[in-house]
Amino acid sequence: WFGDLDFKAHFFRPLSCALMALDHKLFGHFALAYNAHSALWYMLLALSAMLVFRRTLPPAVGVLALLLFAVDESHVLPAVWWANRHSLIAVSMGLLGVAAHLRWREDNWRAGLPLSLLAFTVALSAAEMGLCTLAYVLAYEVFGRRDSIQQRILSVLPAAMLSIIYLLFYRAGGYGAQFSDI
Repeated sequence: WFGDLDFKAHFFRPLSCALMALDHKLFGHFALAYNAHSALWYMLLALSAMLVFRRTLPPAVGVLALLLFAVDESHVLPAVWWANRHSLIAVSMGLLGVAAHLRWREDNWRAGLPLSLLAFTVALSAAEMGLCTLAYVLAYEVFGRRDSIQQRILSVLPAAMLSIIYLLFYRAGGYGAQFSDI
C-alpha cells in the first residue's frame, strides 16, 4: 500500500466532533447506543428529505421518492459507521435549510430565511458536505422561480454569502485534504 508522504486531511467539523465526544461520555463502550444515535440522525435525514419532496413533487411521486431515498444503499455507510455520521448531520440539516428556504419563498414565511441560514450554518459545522445542500437554493432560484432576475438574485444572496464566508474561513484555516488519490 503506497500513499503520498505529503498527504494531509484536516477538516472543520466541530458539531460532529462534539457529538462524538458526547457519545463517548454518555455511552462509553456501548456501541449499540452509538448506532441508535446515528439512527436518530438518519430519521431526521429522511424527514428533511420528505419536507423538500412535499414542496417539490406531486404527492404520489413524493412518497415514492421518499421510499427510494430511505432505502438507498448509499446511505448504509453513514447510517451504520459512527465515524461517518457527520454526513447524516450535515445533509439532514442542509435539507432542513432547503425546506425553510422553499417555504420562505413560496409562502412568504418570514421565519424561513433566518431558519434556513441557521440550518445551513449547523450543516456546515457538521461537515463540508453541508455546502452541497446550498447548491439546491441556487438551482431552485435559477430553475424553479419565475420572479424577476433581481428578486431571484436577492433571494439567493444570503445563502451565497454564507457559502463564500464558509469557503474563505475553510481556506484560511487550512482545512481540507491534500495529496490524496481518493
